[in-house]
Amino acid sequence: MSSRILVSSTDAAPTQTPAPPRRRSNAGGNINLRGSAAGAAGAPAVAINIASSAQLLSLLDGAATGPGGKTTILATGSNSRINISGNAGSAAPIDTIRADRGAIDIRHTGDNSSVSISNATLRADTVKVATLGANGALNIGGGTISADTALRLYSEGSNGTINFLANVTLNGPDPILAANTINITDNVVVTITGTGERPASVYTNNPNYSIRDGGNNQNQNAGRFGGAGANTFPFANRPPLDGGP
Repeated sequence: MSSRILVSSTDAAPTQTPAPPRRRSNAGGNINLRGSAAGAAGAPAVAINIASSAQLLSLLDGAATGPGGKTTILATGSNSRINISGNAGSAAPIDTIRADRGAIDIRHTGDNSSVSISNATLRADTVKVATLGANGALNIGGGTISADTALRLYSEGSNGTINFLANVTLNGPDPILAANTINITDNVVVTITGTGERPASVYTNNPNYSIRDGGNNQNQNAGRFGGAGANTFPFANRPPLDGGP
C-alpha cells in the first residue's frame, strides 16, 4: 500500500475567523492489514508492503476521554515478507504508523519469513513487532520506534534473528528484545531512550554486538547499544511476548 489511512483525527485549531469545522476524535479507530501470500525457498513472496508514501494513523484529540485504537499487521504465509518503509528524506520524521494511546501489533507467523522496517517512525502506547515462525528474521534499518508503556521486539521461533542494519532509536520505559541471535552491524548504534533512561533488556543466546553491552564482539567498531545501553540475558529467560502491558 502507498496511501494514507486515517481512521480517527486530531485536527489542529484553525486560525481563520469564523473557524471552519474540524475533526477531533474522542476514541481511536482500528486498522487491520492481513496477508497470507506464501513463497518458496529462495523466492520469498511479499505478503504486506507499506511503502514510504503510506501512513497508518489512529489519532486522538488531546482532550479525548475514550480509548486509543489498535493497528494490527499480520502475515501468515511461509517464505514471505512484511516490508515497512518510512520517508527518510523528509525534513522532519513523518509518522509511518501511529496509534495515540493505543497499540501497534506487527506479527509474522510463517516459517522462513521476515519483517523488515526501514527508516520508519512507529508511535503508540504499546508497540510489539515479532516473527513467530521457525527461521524468522526481524530486520530494522533506521528510524524510531516509540512506546509509552511497552516496546517489545521478538523473533520467537527456532533460530530466530533480530538484525539491526542501520542506526535506530528505541524509545520506551523498558524496551525488551528477544531472539536466539541478535546482530548489530559494525558501526551501527541502537540508541535506547525513554522515561527513566533504563537500559533495554536483551534476551539472546548469540549476542553479536559489543562486549560493553554483554555481547561477544570485541572489535572497536562493533555495533552497540547507545543512550541508556542494554543488559543481556539468556534467551530462555525472556518474558512472554504478550505478558504485561
